[in-house]
Amino acid sequence: MSAAPEARPGRVFVGVRGALGAHLAQRLCATPGVIVRAAERLDAAGHAIELDGRLAGCRAAIVEAADPAGARRALAAAADAGVGRVVLVVGEDAPPALDEWARDTRAPEVVLVRVPAIVGPRDDEAPLARALVEHAHGRLRALPFERVALAGASEVADAIALALTRGRAGEVYAAPRAVLDASALLDLFEEVTGRPRPRRPLRAVLGGLLSRPLPLDAPRGASLGHAPADVRRAIHEAYADLARRRRVPARAGTTEPPLVERRPSAAPHAATGT
Repeated sequence: MSAAPEARPGRVFVGVRGALGAHLAQRLCATPGVIVRAAERLDAAGHAIELDGRLAGCRAAIVEAADPAGARRALAAAADAGVGRVVLVVGEDAPPALDEWARDTRAPEVVLVRVPAIVGPRDDEAPLARALVEHAHGRLRALPFERVALAGASEVADAIALALTRGRAGEVYAAPRAVLDASALLDLFEEVTGRPRPRRPLRAVLGGLLSRPLPLDAPRGASLGHAPADVRRAIHEAYADLARRRRVPARAGTTEPPLVERRPSAAPHAATGT
């Protein structure tokens, strides 16, 4: 097992969908000497389409893999393109066999990062974001889960970037996460929206958005020393972004999460994200 490489200039391919991909590209673009090449198209599972042409000239790649077949395809394309290091991003419920497979792969180097459910700006179609919008408008009839391992998109993006530059080849890492039950989630919804939770009992699933429960025991994988997940901040960030785009009502006091103690003279700001 080789040591983690030093961060160095070069092209990095990012094949990760949604808010996580956007935060990851933004995070890497802020790294001196790194040029980000993003996937032009992703399929329904999040796998990058036409990998071969996009990987040429890249020193590293960060690729989402929903299943072993997608992971094998990504690694084969990376090997053919001469990519030196691949960070595979998989869900916490991905098959455990992927861990051993990552440890046994030698060319290219593979670092695997397991990630929880994501919440944050620019991810309107995520189950939690949709539930937050429904709650803000008084239409929430169901929650996407009874309990969930959750983290902010920016926090997970930071963990993946650390795995790229500091992770050891063949190692499996776990992104930051916090476990919330339905009651704790509704507490945060009340706080950010100002709307009381529904009085009637909620169903546990929202239109079958999650086909199976996420594992809530300790995640498989080591930590790179990142900070614990701040889910409260992430939900406030998500709401501010939704309000800025008029998906939810703007309200005072939720612009810059997490909420901080303000001076008495400080005027509240609407949740517009500006």
